[in-house]
Amino acid sequence: YAGIYKHPAYGEVAFTEKAGEISFRFGGQPRTLHHHHYDVFSYDDQQRLRFITNTAGEIDQVAVRLEPAVDEIVFTKAR
Repeated sequence: YAGIYKHPAYGEVAFTEKAGEISFRFGGQPRTLHHHHYDVFSYDDQQRLRFITNTAGEIDQVAVRLEPAVDEIVFTKAR
């Protein structure tokens, strides 16, 4: 899950793992992820995001709903 994910309009989001805990930073304070189900995690009072795998079984994208009226925004793993 750890890495830098990019979106052309929304910029970068960085996910880090330390002592089994995953957190991310996107335009502000770091947020801790809580495992929900499979590759779905929650943060900030039930906001959810999901990691997406490619055909090789590697995680290469993360989808997050940043605004309630907008579909999920998909960030692609850059490194």
